[in-house]
Amino acid sequence: IINMNNGRWSWICTTAILCSYGFFKEFTPDEDFLTAYLDNETEYSKHFSNDQVNSDIYPVWAYSYLVAVAFVAVFTDFLRYKPVVAIECAGQIATRILLIYGTSVLSMQLMQVSYGISTAAEIAYYSYIYVLVSNVHFKKVTSYIEASRLFGDAAAGFVGQALVSTEAFNLLQLQYFSLASVCVASTFAVILPNRCRPICRDEQARFVNFDITTPTTTKLDNSSFSAGDERADESTQKLGSTCALAARRRWWDFKRFYSDPSLLKWSVWWALATCGYLQIDNYAQSLWSQIAEDAGTGTKYQYNGVVEAVATLCASAGALSLSFLRVNWPVWGEVTIAS
Repeated sequence: IINMNNGRWSWICTTAILCSYGFFKEFTPDEDFLTAYLDNETEYSKHFSNDQVNSDIYPVWAYSYLVAVAFVAVFTDFLRYKPVVAIECAGQIATRILLIYGTSVLSMQLMQVSYGISTAAEIAYYSYIYVLVSNVHFKKVTSYIEASRLFGDAAAGFVGQALVSTEAFNLLQLQYFSLASVCVASTFAVILPNRCRPICRDEQARFVNFDITTPTTTKLDNSSFSAGDERADESTQKLGSTCALAARRRWWDFKRFYSDPSLLKWSVWWALATCGYLQIDNYAQSLWSQIAEDAGTGTKYQYNGVVEAVATLCASAGALSLSFLRVNWPVWGEVTIAS
């Protein structure tokens, strides 16, 4: 039995849980064939037009992400990560349910909103580990967590391509497969260690400390009730001041962090680059569908699954290699962002 109070085993187990969560939340083989599912004229597709998919549905994802990420960046630290990871899980599950049962453009737009919130909440997934491990392990755990996510994405590409090309699954069944995978990911989110609680909860245990004992007599007088009320009022006042102090501290942290030019630059770059990637990723699928249509072939001959899988494997290898490289990021970070 692993002792979670042991520092070494603690960060190893937490990293393993986060890696498992990242793998299964990305193990969604439907995503590489989403455009085909939305606009194909097959029995198990949604039968939207190409213009509806590209103009009315897909853009909602990027815009909803850009709005949600601003709020998530603020509340992740205040809520202390795990609730935000739960929001990501809820968004992923809601996305799959809407994809399966939604029939209108509005329902698909709501699906993109829920997915945008979910992808914005990934901030908690990426940053959760940093509050639990020593900074000497930061480079290692960062590469492990990112690589596990990318491996899950790559595995989904290979599995999805195999299932579609062999016609073992239709496009609707891929949605159920992905729903099951994100449900498995949610179980890993539930068992994440809940050690990072807001300050007001930590301080509540310190200030509100009622002595619950078994009474030795049934005779109670008014003085005992008065003394108890006074202690309760005093504890409530202390708790209120503590929560106010916690709120002020969060606001001070927010101002301090976002007045740092490097952090502000990184945050803006991350948000805008992710939005650009989301748009390109969606429209790349439309390009695959157009190529298949021009060639007169069906969905089974679209190879976007295996292409995405190979590209993701290359990215995961790059992520793992970072744990073995010694790079002066204050110097080369600017060049990396510029490239």
